[in-house]
Amino acid sequence: MGMTIGNVGLLNMVNATEESIRDIEKIENVGLVIYAKETAPLLSKLTINNIGQTLETSYQARIVNGRLLIDSAFLEAMLEPCTFLVNGLVIVAKDVTVEQLKQAVCQIVVHGSVYAPPALKGAVNLLLKTVSGSVETYTDHLPQIETTSIQLTNSYLKALPPGQLLIVNGKLELAPDLDMALFSDRIARLTINGKALLYATQEQGFYEKASIVGKVAIVPSGFQVTTGTLRLDEHSIKRFRGSSLYTTKPLLLQKGISREQLQAAFTAIHSTSYIVCHEEIEDLVYERLDRFETDVLSYSGAFRFIEKENWQQEDVEWLEANTTIVVDDTLTITEKIAENVLNEKIGTLDLFGSVYTADAAQKALLQSKLRTPEGILVDQSNQSAKNRMGNIGELTL
Repeated sequence: MGMTIGNVGLLNMVNATEESIRDIEKIENVGLVIYAKETAPLLSKLTINNIGQTLETSYQARIVNGRLLIDSAFLEAMLEPCTFLVNGLVIVAKDVTVEQLKQAVCQIVVHGSVYAPPALKGAVNLLLKTVSGSVETYTDHLPQIETTSIQLTNSYLKALPPGQLLIVNGKLELAPDLDMALFSDRIARLTINGKALLYATQEQGFYEKASIVGKVAIVPSGFQVTTGTLRLDEHSIKRFRGSSLYTTKPLLLQKGISREQLQAAFTAIHSTSYIVCHEEIEDLVYERLDRFETDVLSYSGAFRFIEKENWQQEDVEWLEANTTIVVDDTLTITEKIAENVLNEKIGTLDLFGSVYTADAAQKALLQSKLRTPEGILVDQSNQSAKNRMGNIGELTL
């Protein structure tokens, strides 16, 4: 049985052969397929459920992931016809002339957006074969591009010239003390492909400048933001004193936390994730929730929070009886384990990620333990499950 692949952003078949596609049984979805005239017949031999776009090109196709800057020197160096496939952004520099664009021998396929000076916005289409995004303009300065998670601080803004176009591919967080007057002066436009986190007092100034493809999280006034999974016991919870807590990650409250300690620590909790707590303080946690949709997962005995773990027989045997298991990412059980042992040790399963079982019996037992079935259970003994890959940004065959 061949390999089944989930979603593929770019499938490059320019140099594909019969041998290179032989092990591919099926691809679920493909955003863009590129192929040469010689490899076109191979495309019909692949089973692809959905294709967004196909493009026939030459062997001179060049793939760029991220940013392609087109300036005068770039165009002068392009002496032979070629095609650029850009997954990201194309920026046309101010030193490019309309005449150079008319004489250019290269063509560009863009999965993203194009930024050009106002005088070149129309002429740049001479280069573009297709664009999935938009053609935007900038004025005084080249766009500032950030491709990782950043915090926008006053120091960061002071380092920018006035009227800057800022593009963020990832997560942007506005510092709580951000000077919004400085923000308005230094940022001409803000484009975000990903997520933004800001405070309620910053909302108006933010939306005056920003366009976003993704999600915006607004922190209510007076709330303290935490990043990452927060694990608290009877000692570490003391650092919170009457706090209003904002979190987008799991909040784990250990068994030793008393009702008095929880009451003293938090007046409100705004969570877009979930909270794990002992059943003795469950009612107090509910009273402090700022969102109706937040899941509260209670346990009576022990609980185990799992991000990425592989379990063998002894890992299960070490568990206390009736343990609540919370899988946030991935749990893989690599060995066949007696059903009575699993049944005794695992009381409840809260599944937000993936659990891979050694056989169908394990999968069936764990399904009976599910309380929060947000993730998936996979039987690894099933051959089709073994021969499956997830999502791939770029696949070359």
